[in-house]
Amino acid sequence: MDERYADRFYLIAEVVSTSDRPKIGGKREIYKRHDACSCILTIQQDRHEVRVDLRAGNAWTTQVLTRAADELVLTEFGLRCTLADFYRGTPLQVRSEE
Repeated sequence: MDERYADRFYLIAEVVSTSDRPKIGGKREIYKRHDACSCILTIQQDRHEVRVDLRAGNAWTTQVLTRAADELVLTEFGLRCTLADFYRGTPLQVRSEE
């Protein structure tokens, strides 16, 4: 059986390619309807940009990180890193000055 979706999830992370961009807004709204989901990460594949949607009670807040030094902090999931850390090992990895 090739399942693509889980019945229960707490954090969803989706890497978005150029061809996926028109669909991602609708997908984020579907994810928000799941009671257990408390975090949605939308990661752009071609540039430094991570959109973070967090649930607090019944309300969602959104933060968009675009600079290498921006911190992604998800205390509930034990994650704290910079956007540069997030893109390490990809073609968008920030090169240190030599």
